[in-house]
Amino acid sequence: MNSRSSRLYAPVLALCTASCAGQIATQTGITGSAIEANAPVSVVASSVGADGASSLAQAAVARALVQQGHTISADARIHVEVAIAERSAQIAIDNAAGEAISLPKKRGFLQSCPYRLQRLTIAVYADGQPGTTRVWAEEKHCRSRVQDSITALSESAVALLNAPTLAGKTRRTGKN
Repeated sequence: MNSRSSRLYAPVLALCTASCAGQIATQTGITGSAIEANAPVSVVASSVGADGASSLAQAAVARALVQQGHTISADARIHVEVAIAERSAQIAIDNAAGEAISLPKKRGFLQSCPYRLQRLTIAVYADGQPGTTRVWAEEKHCRSRVQDSITALSESAVALLNAPTLAGKTRRTGKN
């Protein structure tokens, strides 16, 4: 390849590869209240999905809980249930009141694959206490596998259990 064609193809190659890496928006939310700081918790298996991604998600949430100062104990009175899911990002999800909790995302210009939404949900409940706290973190990806996002999703969701005011949108760099 001569230098003239190299100069011509370099911007095209950069444009094509740039669409797979860059800024990733992480959307988070919480319903319910924070859990007590440094409280012992048990991480229980979700009744939804017993695949490899679910096991990875439970382990990542347990690590994030320990990093936040919690201890993992099988006989703790606070239970944490973890679920991970992936679906087409072109579908919106509304709550019972008709408010959008997950907005759709269409394929971008020159994008070679459709977006997939990867969502980690944590349900927290305590023995003898009414109510459940639910937190979630979700990201939309084109090429990244759900296994590649589990750590970031877990850390974002667990952070809300201690500081609910952090809910909203954050950005990180990674493979889209």
